[in-house]
Amino acid sequence: MIAVETNIRSPEVSGSRPALEIRFQFVDGSKETFIQPDAEKAENVLRGINPVHLFYQFRIVVADDYSKSVFVCSQINWIDFVFQGMVSHISLPTMRIWWN
Repeated sequence: MIAVETNIRSPEVSGSRPALEIRFQFVDGSKETFIQPDAEKAENVLRGINPVHLFYQFRIVVADDYSKSVFVCSQINWIDFVFQGMVSHISLPTMRIWWN
């Protein structure tokens, strides 16, 4: 995963979107976005997530080979998973899905 500051527009590669974007919105109003450009890895990430139990853990960890970000669940308002144009919005206590 690659961390991207949400207030800085990331350069687009030939107009294509990354395979997966994970957007965090925190209780203090700040945001953090992570991207996974590889479609196969993105599918594996989505298969490994159980939205029903996502906020039952104390922390959420987003990592790649060289870095790791750890977020305390009580400080997260919601998480958006953007995959192939579909947005899955996960917040407490429910999960809502809508299309881009």
